Amino acid sequence: MAVLNDHAQAAGKKVMYAFNITGEVDHMRRGHDLVRDLGGTRVMVTLNSVDLSGMLGI
Repeated sequence: MAVLNDHAQAAGKKVMYAFNITGEVDHMRRGHDLVRDLGGTRVMVTLNSVDLSGMLGI
């Protein structure tokens, strides 16, 4: 996130970067929370391996 924030300062606008999170549902939820807490705005997950019901808590 530091690199993205540095770029935003230099460019005057924030870029969109989607963090890819894979693994078990609990692992992906922790990854989501980490990205959110660090100021990230996007994550990518594979619904085929998790199913929509697995992502409802995120």
